[in-house]
Amino acid sequence: RHVISIFNSWPGRHIRFTMPFAFDRLDCVTNDFVAFHSNQAGPDFVLSLPSITSMTFHPSNPLSLQLMKTIKQVCPRLRQMNFHRTCTFQDDLIEDAQVTLPSVKQLHLCKVYTADVERSLPRLFDLLCHLEHLTIDARIVDDILTVRRSDQGQRFDGIQQVSIWNGVVDQSVARSRMTDQFPNAIVISRAVP
Repeated sequence: RHVISIFNSWPGRHIRFTMPFAFDRLDCVTNDFVAFHSNQAGPDFVLSLPSITSMTFHPSNPLSLQLMKTIKQVCPRLRQMNFHRTCTFQDDLIEDAQVTLPSVKQLHLCKVYTADVERSLPRLFDLLCHLEHLTIDARIVDDILTVRRSDQGQRFDGIQQVSIWNGVVDQSVARSRMTDQFPNAIVISRAVP
């Protein structure tokens, strides 16, 4: 059988699957996804995972431009991205504004630490140029509200729903800022057990 192996530098993680890939999601994605190995690949082999609709990132290092280019090519039907732990990008991804993932409509930023708020978060929202649903942890609401998008100021007009986990944005100033930042979105607060 055709086997794909991805050794993650994050301790204890090794992903191995057979082709054709039968699942709709990949977990624990890091920059190591780019350096996959195949037991049957010839020089012209191109990895294709069209069934993938959801991807979860657990990066130990900032994510690279090459990773996003690979994801765009390998996973053409990717609709949802989830970040756990951190959401930071390497300089090459921040500086290259050409690469986008237009198929991604949902973003989950829960239990995440944003180390480089002023650079990585704006690039994340530019990368996901057709985002419709945003799920965020209450403790990073202020980080999201301070993001400045170069092409649209502070506006996220395409986002239709914002779900805030583990907290309620109930102060009038915060509510006003949420309405201003997400003018076409329904804002929902949810408590997670």
